[in-house]
Amino acid sequence: RRWVLTSGGAEYETLAFLGWLPEVEETTGPVLYEGGVGEDGVNLVGYFKAELGVGESARLTKSALQKAGVPVATVITERTTSRQEFPFEVDDVVRYNTIVMGVNADQVGLVQRDLGSSFFSDRYTIAQWYWELEEFPAQFASAFDHVDEVWAASKFVRDAVARRAPDRVVVTHMPIPFATPEHDDIRNRQSFGLPDGFMFLFSWDMMSVIERKNPHGLVTAYREAFGPSDGSLLVLKTMNGQANLEGLEHLRWTCRDRPDIIVIDEVFDRVASGSLMNSADCYISLHRSEGLGLTMAEAMLLGKPVIATGYSGNVDFMTKDVAHLVDWQMSTVPPKTRSYRSGAAWAEPDLDHAAALMQAVANDPAAAALLGSAARQSLLDNYSPTACGSAMRARLEQIWRRST
Repeated sequence: RRWVLTSGGAEYETLAFLGWLPEVEETTGPVLYEGGVGEDGVNLVGYFKAELGVGESARLTKSALQKAGVPVATVITERTTSRQEFPFEVDDVVRYNTIVMGVNADQVGLVQRDLGSSFFSDRYTIAQWYWELEEFPAQFASAFDHVDEVWAASKFVRDAVARRAPDRVVVTHMPIPFATPEHDDIRNRQSFGLPDGFMFLFSWDMMSVIERKNPHGLVTAYREAFGPSDGSLLVLKTMNGQANLEGLEHLRWTCRDRPDIIVIDEVFDRVASGSLMNSADCYISLHRSEGLGLTMAEAMLLGKPVIATGYSGNVDFMTKDVAHLVDWQMSTVPPKTRSYRSGAAWAEPDLDHAAALMQAVANDPAAAALLGSAARQSLLDNYSPTACGSAMRARLEQIWRRST
């Protein structure tokens, strides 16, 4: 028998290693695909039905490749415990000469074993990896044995991977497009049972490392900025709370005396998630480190002002002209933090500065709206399927020319 393993979003510590996952039925052998090798195009492997960030990344990559006219065949992997109800259908027969694997480093060898050696024979394999810290773990070094190239969606991830990669593996900064979240105006704030008031929102997956996401820091900053009767609201939207019940209950306990701080732990479908974000007045993330920062980009595409730690992957698309960046100091990962080496570097956001920015946004909605509008236009210009697809195609054509 084997475990179904998960990256926990972009987290690399396998939950199976921690003993959190059940066994599943034994596989009977590799999945075989029709078609030969030789045609220019991409066999794209990913968690296409999974409701997690790595799955969304693969779906966005597909949209960029197709926009650029790159032939794409999709291959679904289900090695995750995240809910897999995103509507998606395989759309072609695998026949192309290049593989792009939207599968993180801890999973790439397992997924390759699932698909079988014949799937990878005579094909150029590109991995699309995410990691959240400057230090790419030494225990993932063997993952490089399975790939020819790594695509990193942010410069932060590129630099982390490049420091660990062997010379033969190419590491390329390859941004993915961002998509405006689907939303329904009927699903307004009242439909979620939320009161009126200037609403700040932060959302994350409890399978992620809560210390890195830092909701407790956000609660502290919000308490400093606003009193319970000031007419504001902080919504902390989580999902998969069962993966970290202790962390979830600790967060609820921390907020117990503030009716204006609301914790929602539920898996929403994509329209409900987008509708909740669209109901917010400001999105905020006081993360200690992010590989990319997908929810921040989604909020910006909805025209929302965003406040975020000015460190890590999100600074690729967040500048002072389109977002409020929170000051920070370099800090280190504390002992006994899941997934990360104690003493590894990450940021500690300035909570006083965050509180001041929250007050500024709430007190000047007109300026906040202008910032949100500028943010939306910046992403539409620079992170569209057309822009990102063109970069992907240009790199693929270099590979194809070299291999002929």
